[in-house]
Amino acid sequence: MRLRSGTLLLAATLSLYGGSAAPSLARSAAEWLSLAGAVQIGLSQAVEKAQAVVSGEAIDAELEEGRKGAAPYYAVTLVSPANEEVRLRVNARTGDAAVEKNKGPAEARHVKRLADTRITLAQAVDAAVAAMPGKPLEAQLDSDWGRTRYKVKLLRADLSIMKLRLDPATGAVTSQEMD
Repeated sequence: MRLRSGTLLLAATLSLYGGSAAPSLARSAAEWLSLAGAVQIGLSQAVEKAQAVVSGEAIDAELEEGRKGAAPYYAVTLVSPANEEVRLRVNARTGDAAVEKNKGPAEARHVKRLADTRITLAQAVDAAVAAMPGKPLEAQLDSDWGRTRYKVKLLRADLSIMKLRLDPATGAVTSQEMD
């Protein structure tokens, strides 16, 4: 009986993702390279484009593959001045940005983390690239063991994928690891 319910769960999970693995969790360096090669604007620019549509502070941004031949896009989540969490799509080729969803009141943890920052998500991305050249794929404001940190994932020229953690006040790299 356990095998059958596990099989059903796997089938249901795969159907949610169109029969494939979860979108960005299992991408290889070659897949990231292919996706990143199709973009015209960078992650920092995408955050700025999103903030031009909805004012607020970005807490998450990641490169996503467009469905059925559509252009890749950046999914950018920000917290508005009214403390609403808003998700936007920014076309990675044209920079066109539009609201995808207003998620309503921002989670308290996101508001607290923003209060711990002195630099923006875009500045954290720029600091990560300055410290370790590469193409930024994802960035987020997160917490490690109760300490607020920016996390930035980079695709390097040698096709390694590195995850950097940065201090939210200074932008200094506090740790790095291969992803």
